[in-house]
Amino acid sequence: MAKRLGLPHIDVDDFYWLPTDPPFSTKRSPQDRVRLIAQRQKEAEGWVLTGSFIGWGDALIESVDLIVSLDAYGCATVAPGRAGGGTARRAYSAWWGHA
Repeated sequence: MAKRLGLPHIDVDDFYWLPTDPPFSTKRSPQDRVRLIAQRQKEAEGWVLTGSFIGWGDALIESVDLIVSLDAYGCATVAPGRAGGGTARRAYSAWWGHA
């Protein structure tokens, strides 16, 4: 989706874990995750945010124009985001399976 729209792709998993050796062993605090992702969102006029942040990232969808949920079968559900109308230049994809 990001590639087709020509927008930066922000994956919440890139911010969930601290860089460690071995990887994926220490979680970053929810506050730091939200702060870092929000900072990345502000760097571009539009973006596509993917991944699950249920239970810790509600603040991230305040600036979302469009929410696209894809299931394991590739079926999509589209809903307006909290940021309201206008052209959809920011989107959150709850599950990303195929480009």
